[in-house]
Amino acid sequence: MANISDSYFIPITFPSPLPPGYPYWCHFHISHSDTMSDTHHTNSLEEEERDVVLPLPQRQRPLAASDVAPERDTTPPPFRFTESESTPFRASMGAATKSNTGYMDPDVKAFLKNHFKGTVNTGIPIHKFFRDVWKLDIGNLHLKEESSFTVQHTLLKRFLKDAWKKTIENKHVRTEGTAAIAFHQIWKHLEAQLPPLKDHTAAIFHNMQEHAVHGEFAELKPDFNGSHTLESDLQHCIATLYCGEMKKYLETRQKNKYNVTIEQEALKAAYSGHVDSMKTNPQKKRPRGVDSDGDDPADLTYPNKRAKTTKKTSSSSVGEGRAQILEEFSLDGEIWGKENVRRSSDLTGNQLQIAKYLNELLSHGVRSYATGFLLEQTNMTLWYADRMGLVSSQSFDIFRKPEYLLLVIAAHHYGAPHDFGVNPFLTLPPDTSRFISYDKMILTLPSATSANLPPRDGSESPDAVRQYEDALGPSLPPLEFQVDLSDNRHINTAYGTIGRGTTVVPVLARGTAQELFGPGHLVAKLAWPIEHRDPEDKFVRVIRRKMDEKDQARPFLKHIVELKCSFSCRMDDPALRFPRAALEPEPVADDMRRCFRVLMMPEYLPLEEVKSPEELRQVFIDVITGHHWVYETSNVLHRDISHGNIMFYRVRDGDNEKVVGVLTDWDLAEKQEGDGVEVSDAEIQNRMAQRDSEKRSKASPADPTQQDEDIVMAEEDEASKKRQKARYRTGTGPFMAVELLQPGPTPRHLYRHDLESFFWVLAWFCAVFNPKDPHNLRVIPAWQQKNLVDVGSAKSKFLTNNTVFQRTFAQADPAYLRFKLHLAFLSSLFRQVKREAEGERENAEDYFRFFDATTPEPEVEVIQEECLAKLKECRERLRDLVTFEKVLGMFSRELKPIS
Repeated sequence: MANISDSYFIPITFPSPLPPGYPYWCHFHISHSDTMSDTHHTNSLEEEERDVVLPLPQRQRPLAASDVAPERDTTPPPFRFTESESTPFRASMGAATKSNTGYMDPDVKAFLKNHFKGTVNTGIPIHKFFRDVWKLDIGNLHLKEESSFTVQHTLLKRFLKDAWKKTIENKHVRTEGTAAIAFHQIWKHLEAQLPPLKDHTAAIFHNMQEHAVHGEFAELKPDFNGSHTLESDLQHCIATLYCGEMKKYLETRQKNKYNVTIEQEALKAAYSGHVDSMKTNPQKKRPRGVDSDGDDPADLTYPNKRAKTTKKTSSSSVGEGRAQILEEFSLDGEIWGKENVRRSSDLTGNQLQIAKYLNELLSHGVRSYATGFLLEQTNMTLWYADRMGLVSSQSFDIFRKPEYLLLVIAAHHYGAPHDFGVNPFLTLPPDTSRFISYDKMILTLPSATSANLPPRDGSESPDAVRQYEDALGPSLPPLEFQVDLSDNRHINTAYGTIGRGTTVVPVLARGTAQELFGPGHLVAKLAWPIEHRDPEDKFVRVIRRKMDEKDQARPFLKHIVELKCSFSCRMDDPALRFPRAALEPEPVADDMRRCFRVLMMPEYLPLEEVKSPEELRQVFIDVITGHHWVYETSNVLHRDISHGNIMFYRVRDGDNEKVVGVLTDWDLAEKQEGDGVEVSDAEIQNRMAQRDSEKRSKASPADPTQQDEDIVMAEEDEASKKRQKARYRTGTGPFMAVELLQPGPTPRHLYRHDLESFFWVLAWFCAVFNPKDPHNLRVIPAWQQKNLVDVGSAKSKFLTNNTVFQRTFAQADPAYLRFKLHLAFLSSLFRQVKREAEGERENAEDYFRFFDATTPEPEVEVIQEECLAKLKECRERLRDLVTFEKVLGMFSRELKPIS
């Protein structure tokens, strides 16, 4: 009989309607720490979270049994410097609340505070935004000696007099005052004085007046919005080019007469940057009653009832002060290298508001970056966001320095979609001057490399093979693809700003591309990975080439994603028009640099498109077999087996149709040496890194001099860096092997961990899939918690407690309950693995306890050898317990008819 605590956490499922064709699971990558808490991870330029966030229920969800507060691990969070690009700790929106208008505002802001932690750089010279971000050509202003522009004095007075206030009336937000209207009129008045530009369609600057900008994740209400959409009440994040937020709390008294005339000399000086050094205006204290999170309507309509946040630990607390010092050190010198550029450790309420809008823009469509402005009283700050973080300009008074305001308006008036972050390799269809939708836009790859397999006869030289694998072969001619959003095809963009920003775009080949790849449906996978990591296309090329060379493996090549061609360029490539490369005073550090990559692939069907349990069974047999032959021929592990990465396509077999399973998304793959029995160098480095971390956590941060010396040593010690590199785990929480979800030293990711992930995907899918409504997958709350230790605990209960096992499938469709016997056999197997893994961890602790001995003695060495022998025996049992043949046999069992 289950005890009370077991039944207390019984997971059940509930409906979660999602838009068709949308990604369903948030992906996690975690690193070793004494806990796997949901605290923020290292600076966002380290390996990011997987690029998908869970779209949560459109309606208020019922309370599930496992929604009750779970058991929590209370050990401290990891040090920021021990995490890397492959193991993010950055929070996701997976546990947020969603109303009928999208994610609830407090949850979004809590997410963003962690998401942007350590990536906000302030104080960039204003002229860099004009010239390097928006690509403003001052020649378009046709400035002459007598040129001048004027700000209408009546509009200026109206803006200064009126405050931007909001009140609640019958639970609806109502706007009072005319400050926003006055600023909109000032903008339009100055814009009307700009000379026209031939064949250019300017974006429309909208005063939103409480109209929402629609999106896939939320209904947002920025104060200003720029787009080619004519009506302010029909704005959508997809077609939005830029946004603006205004905070005007009190009437501004005009102590000094503001300039209302803008001379050409001032404009040229402001554009060139040859002006007096500007200091960021200090924030003035807000009047009582003003919400520090800004005046977003969502904050008023849905009052914030969150518990008060815990105060920051003092610098004397174990680890926390140390981590903060390293936070401050990690980016300033390496990326910016100038004193006048300041990295902010957090966002204020108003900054968080504009960051929220930029985050939404980057979570929609195909963007390289997003921009906007924040107007607080009369002080304006310009904002820029890309996959590396946030950048803001120095602040300026729009009336004391009206030349800056005019240049901002000119940049927004003359800017093309690409100047506001729309990907530069996408162009509008012929005879189209307005950017309204991505449909029919043309994606051009200027120098793609073919992924056609080389000959198997050995005629290729080793150098030619290496060039093929590294995509360094001859470039194809420019290739064109048309974005095709017909037949319910969608652009899928990862939620969030920091990271790879993966976007999957449905396309059709044109011209030469069609001659090479045919007329069928394709998808372009666009991403911004860290430049120094092995690219996904390299893994795909290597594993497909090696499988093709082996007669036994070649028949299963169809189960590995096919790559048509790939394209890559560095962030400072002129064709990319990427502002980050020009914004910095010094080059970005090599290990922080991102690049832009495109993979062109066939379009596959998601797992929920299966028509029967038999089809689902065949898909799993196919992908497990393909995965096995990848490992046999290339020693490459996928390391992120998940629902979204198992896909399929259909082929005709005589009069019948059959499915062919395909394993996709190899961007977290890694070459694996050995079978996991021997103690590897990486494992030793992992343990040494843990020991280093513990030593640093015990060191007192009271002596600033010692802190500085330690920081320098942490940066300069290459051996320490290598030890840190060994600490990473990857995967998607609900589908990760239970062993990888345990606190303690990071286990080495092994072949058996990938095999266990296939089991978790099948169990999850059978529990949440409803064939009558296939795109509205339910969720298992206990497997979706932010704290991955809690996820591991819930999944352990699924393995060991039959009541939990049965209740997980309480709402499963009867047809897919036919897998219950398969799952019972598999859960029995992985329950044994769990027991053996616990013994393996104990033996490893014994071995490394003696391994760390500072003064080895002969007796210690004998004991250490005995411990090592026991450890290797345990690992051999684990290796032999989970094999391809055994797991495939369990998946291949015939499905019994429904009784």
